[in-house]
Amino acid sequence: MKFVFRFARYYFFFILGLSFLGCNTTRHLEGDDSFLIRNEIEFVGNKKIRKKRQLREELTRLYKQEPNGTTLLFVPKEHFYYKLLDTAGTSNFNKRLKQWQMRQFGEEPAIFDRDKTERTAQAIEYYLQNKGYFEADVEYFIDYRGKRNQKIIVTYEVGPKTRYLIDSVTYRSADPKVHAHLQKLKIESLLAPGQPVDQTLYADEVNRITAYLRENGYAFFQPAFISELSGDSTGTTVDIELEVLLPEADSLHQTFTIGDIHVYPGFNPNLPMPTVVDTLEAGLYFWSQDSTYAVKPKTILDNLSLHRDSLFRQTDYDRTYRQLNNLGIFRLVTLQESRDPDNPNKLNFNIYLQPNDRFEFGADAEINTSNSPFIGRLFGVSGGISLRHRNLLKGAELFVADVEGGVDLNLSNFDSLINTVDFTTNGNLYLPKLMDPFRVYRGLNKIGIISDKFYDNLNERASSRIGVGYNFLQRFNLYVINSLNTSFGYDARFPNGTRYRVNHAKIDYFSPRTTNYFDTLILNKNPFLQRSFDKQLFTGLLIRDFDINFNRRPNQFGESFNIGLQLEGSGAEVALANWVHNKINNVQDTFSLRTNTDTIQFSQYLRSQVDVRYTKRFNSKQSFALRFYTGLAFPFAYGDNVPYVKQFFAGGAESIRAWSAREIGPGGYRDPLTVENNPNPLLFYQSGEFKIELNAEYRFYMMELFGLRFEGALFLDAGNIYTLSPDPNRPLSHLRWTPDYEIIDGATVKVGDNFLQYLAVGSGFGLRLDVTYFMIRFDIGMKLRNPYPTLMEDGTERYWRDLSNFKLRDLNFGNIGLGYPF
Repeated sequence: MKFVFRFARYYFFFILGLSFLGCNTTRHLEGDDSFLIRNEIEFVGNKKIRKKRQLREELTRLYKQEPNGTTLLFVPKEHFYYKLLDTAGTSNFNKRLKQWQMRQFGEEPAIFDRDKTERTAQAIEYYLQNKGYFEADVEYFIDYRGKRNQKIIVTYEVGPKTRYLIDSVTYRSADPKVHAHLQKLKIESLLAPGQPVDQTLYADEVNRITAYLRENGYAFFQPAFISELSGDSTGTTVDIELEVLLPEADSLHQTFTIGDIHVYPGFNPNLPMPTVVDTLEAGLYFWSQDSTYAVKPKTILDNLSLHRDSLFRQTDYDRTYRQLNNLGIFRLVTLQESRDPDNPNKLNFNIYLQPNDRFEFGADAEINTSNSPFIGRLFGVSGGISLRHRNLLKGAELFVADVEGGVDLNLSNFDSLINTVDFTTNGNLYLPKLMDPFRVYRGLNKIGIISDKFYDNLNERASSRIGVGYNFLQRFNLYVINSLNTSFGYDARFPNGTRYRVNHAKIDYFSPRTTNYFDTLILNKNPFLQRSFDKQLFTGLLIRDFDINFNRRPNQFGESFNIGLQLEGSGAEVALANWVHNKINNVQDTFSLRTNTDTIQFSQYLRSQVDVRYTKRFNSKQSFALRFYTGLAFPFAYGDNVPYVKQFFAGGAESIRAWSAREIGPGGYRDPLTVENNPNPLLFYQSGEFKIELNAEYRFYMMELFGLRFEGALFLDAGNIYTLSPDPNRPLSHLRWTPDYEIIDGATVKVGDNFLQYLAVGSGFGLRLDVTYFMIRFDIGMKLRNPYPTLMEDGTERYWRDLSNFKLRDLNFGNIGLGYPF
């Protein structure tokens, strides 16, 4: 502990000394030069400003000159600039070294420039006028700081004054058909009375009109045909006039229908144009070199939304392009339109499809550390290979096969170096359409449960998936697990960033085999865990599980959101059949599969989880991330427990990083294996049916070295797991909403507390190494609050740790992973 405090003290004085050196950079200034150290915006006037925070954020982007940043969290970058600027008389090596240091730590000094300040004030004024503040006034004031007035703060005093509002809107055009369309569009105009006279709002309305006309046959209509924002004002209200101008080369705007469609499914720009043509239907021609096609023409035909003699619609054009791209078998899709020489109001289309490589091979490798249940701290090495076959059955099907293998090594005991062997193989066949054999989704759409828009998106964007997989896991001297799974479902990604993954039918077979050592050490003492090592069958024939992820891109404030919802169930159909059987035969049987030697149980449980993530990006070098996670699992019908592999655990690199995986909880229960001086530390296996967790992380740029970006992080984690019912083998593990009391020897004794009382809290520091294609993460966690109570000498219970007795071994260094933890 003394070493830690000594290091912290030296680091503090080191940074403090650099800070003083940084403050002395003014000695490099010449004449009347001064450093710009801050820009500020101050709103003046009595007028109330709507969305002031948003407006301020928008105005800060108009600065023409920004103050210097800092490095090492404190030291001004201009300090390193001056320190490294002089390379005279140094060797070539030292010159290159200083140039590298300059790129990493230095920055050209922000010497105050009055011209840039005036241009900033002018830009702010123009911006406000475009937002409807036509009388806006902007002035700047200079505040000199420092002993010799060599530091400057620029304050921009912004007086928006009155914002002009729309009183009325007039739509007109000399083209009578376009004029009629405009009158329909006016009903839902974005330029409604009372709205501000805003250039951005006007541009949105122009785009809305353009999209509507292109959706109604006006294939060559552009926003340039709509007049600029103009109108007459009365007081602070404006009468807006919007006019659609006539094209220069024609007296009217023309509408178009679809003519002939020529498809080139094997197009190669380096070869002569195909000469063999097949007419699939009137006006639809497929061109090839020899009348053979790598992909079935029907597959392409099913993804064409352009049809002969139909009115041109931009959505049909976009959907055709998007669906052909989504097939994944074409490297490049090109749609080229041209006017029909015999009918100028028809558009002929050439669709050029350049084939993608049919086969694609991949390989990856990974290293990690973990705390394995029953074994200890392990060093893991794993790798895998994958094969992608595009167009397997000539219908744009995608077949993906992968094989992965890994070992966990116990470097502290070379006599039994290999502790775990893990082997997995999976095969998935993706079909480029939604398979709905029982018309479930169509029926849900008919009765109004899912909207037409959702159903259309599902038909257009979903790909059906048929999968099979096998996993072999052996932990030497403990157990061997064989598992086999097969599934059918679909994946879909919608334009708004929402992703759906559904498994309609899925069956998993779980077959463990334990050793006598494992039974004696763990299972015989833990009935809840013992039941989880029975042979089990996880079934689902209608809906086995679904995963919905809502992802929202960063807004203008740098804020982004991600919400993940998952629901999983097993055994509903079996439970229903079991119930019907019992009712008919008036018995109390529980279905299972029996062989000559084993009984296989049908697992019956429901499991749900919610994962909410928020990220605030302050700038390119600083961000803040917040995550809330909760999960609930419980058995139903004839099930008496949730399988161990489906329960929740806390701790580890992706959870509460001050503790090892499965070390925390459940509730206020303290695993005897966590007691200091225990002969078998790190043998953790705790799990529960309910989990709650909160993680916060401040991320910041540190430096760039040899092309690698180093980032730091300060984090705070809190959470725990709980059982849904009392467990006599694990006291205080039960999820309680209020304290529980019992009368013992005539006295009222508290035997359990509110679940929040048992939250574990940890903090720490992280280092992230960004190597472009992936990020390596190292996190060091420190326990701040134990989830279990410690009885003090005065009889009180204590949860917060006494850091005065802190030792280096109290830190958890085992958090290594790839990417951000959330």
